[in-house]
Amino acid sequence: MTTTTRPAGIPDIYNAVQELWEAGADNLDKGVLEWFAGSEPDGVTLRNLADTVERLAALAINDTGDSSKPPCGVFANSGNVGVLLATLAGAMRGVAALTLLRDGANDRLLHPDFYAAISAAATPAPKLKARGGGDE
Repeated sequence: MTTTTRPAGIPDIYNAVQELWEAGADNLDKGVLEWFAGSEPDGVTLRNLADTVERLAALAINDTGDSSKPPCGVFANSGNVGVLLATLAGAMRGVAALTLLRDGANDRLLHPDFYAAISAAATPAPKLKARGGGDE
């Protein structure tokens, strides 16, 4: 059995979706591809992200730095800023992962002969295994 070693650690949502797409896209029928192709970047998530960033901007603008007044909201504790930014980045990666699926499905629907030829000529994909993992 041939294996490909991937970096150890927990993947983010985008990398996980990308790995799953690459491993399984050849096995999806037209109906499933159409379902993925019909997806949109999550408009609600994008609007919520925009609202959150806008509110943060307002807090930062209104934080005068006057030491006699408490700092504004999340900026009161610098540790919270990192958590907030990581959360925003994770939500953006989720939207990017959905876009990856939509675009990949659209491409396969537009060029089925191309992907069929690649699939027919390809050697079986190696099984993926994490660094330090044993055979199962």
